[in-house]
Amino acid sequence: MIVQPGQEEATAEDLSIRELDRRRRLHDQDAAAPRLALWYRRNRYHYREQARILRCHLPGGSKVLHVGCGSGDLLAALEPGDGLGMEVSPTVIEMARKRHPDLRFGALDPQDFQLDETFDRVVITSALADMTDIQACLECVRTVCRPQT
Repeated sequence: MIVQPGQEEATAEDLSIRELDRRRRLHDQDAAAPRLALWYRRNRYHYREQARILRCHLPGGSKVLHVGCGSGDLLAALEPGDGLGMEVSPTVIEMARKRHPDLRFGALDPQDFQLDETFDRVVITSALADMTDIQACLECVRTVCRPQT
């Protein structure tokens, strides 16, 4: 079980299903973090093609939110005027910040987040595969969309 600094270890009875799921996703992302660069290198064709296709639909200079941003490479490739990437793992977010200091990144749960800003475009690529409550993610995303998003 993952325990945050300063937090007492809770029993399963004390935790909601959503919190248990968030901790599982956090654990999985932290475990995968050291291998992310290798994964992206091995699958670079896929990620380059994904960026090429998305750039066709995202005007340069847009304000973009990338849910499940990983290393931040895709967000950077989209060349946003203002970009915010989110992942549940602070470890992965720190890696993204080092790779792309010109973009913003936050350790936020894609299934339960609130932001005080809106975006021209929202990108969600492979993050949905890790979620157990996709509807919750989409409801959070809806709150940060502009009318034309």
